[in-house]
Amino acid sequence: MTGNLAGTYDVRVTHPTGTLDFGTFTVDENQQISGEGLRRITYRGGWHPTPGGGANVKVTATIPAGTPVDEELKTLEESQRDLEFHLDQEHLAGAKAKSVWLYGFGTSDLFFHRRP
Repeated sequence: MTGNLAGTYDVRVTHPTGTLDFGTFTVDENQQISGEGLRRITYRGGWHPTPGGGANVKVTATIPAGTPVDEELKTLEESQRDLEFHLDQEHLAGAKAKSVWLYGFGTSDLFFHRRP
């Protein structure tokens, strides 16, 4: 299944306070990932296929200055965080959530839905 992941993916996040549309991400023919999530956080990176049809994903999240951390706190300056995780075929098909720690959300379940 990971022979060609190129396309556009809508990602939804489920965390303790509910489920939200997280963002839209593009995977190009060169295995590069880019997109913007909630709170104007941008993600850039890539993926590599793994045996068994999965994908190892590594992206850098850029968190802009002024990003809300909670109801009263905001970031003072831009920062970056690296995220690395593995997706199996069920994650890539949108059939199973992937639990990932996300800045501003904590541990969250991500669902990936590839657009036709």
